[in-house]
Amino acid sequence: MNKKKALLPLVLFITAICLIVSPNAFATPVDVTFSCGAGSGITTITPSNICKANGTPNYSLIPLVSWAQGQFTLTPTSGNWDWNKNSGNTGGTITNGNASLITGAGLGSPTSTISITDGGGWFDFNSIDIAGALKWTIQGFLGNTLEWTISCQSSCGDAGKYLTINGNIMINGKLVSMTPVTDVSISLTQNIGQDYLDNPLLTPVPEPASLLLLGSGLLALGFLFRRKLAA
Repeated sequence: MNKKKALLPLVLFITAICLIVSPNAFATPVDVTFSCGAGSGITTITPSNICKANGTPNYSLIPLVSWAQGQFTLTPTSGNWDWNKNSGNTGGTITNGNASLITGAGLGSPTSTISITDGGGWFDFNSIDIAGALKWTIQGFLGNTLEWTISCQSSCGDAGKYLTINGNIMINGKLVSMTPVTDVSISLTQNIGQDYLDNPLLTPVPEPASLLLLGSGLLALGFLFRRKLAA
């Protein structure tokens, strides 16, 4: 029997096991940059699309209803949130010409919250950039179940610099960046002035049922091929 043909079922078997065991092995992270070239937002101001046809809005602090980029949607759930074309993160500093979201002190609730979802799909939280917040809390939910919480409750931000909150940490025995969720809730308690949020880095994760189906199909294909060779 040809050695290459004999090895094919083994290769298919190993591939199937890898897909089942490691659901995000082949996933590509999505960096939500809030730029008009990458996504689009909805505002209460006319026109309702933040990103106009020319991709260069002529005003900055635009009240945010939602922002969509890739399969992800960010929706404010409390407080006041604006889209701003001149407050994004470049090398850790707030930079004109790069977009971000802003929540302002003294505008309604002292704590503002925004939700990130993937249309009901599963995803991993990798990181996010925050500037200026006195306190912040990030929580990941799988359905209605709280999976993890990352928080800082005192002097947690710098008014002029971005801090990257990384998901590569263990919380209650779980590695946050490898614990799938369906909703990430981010709450910022305002410092003096305005607080900024930029670059949520998120990885879509296939649900176990889909992976099991694909893996089972590969296994079946491998065994059928092996029987054909043995016949």
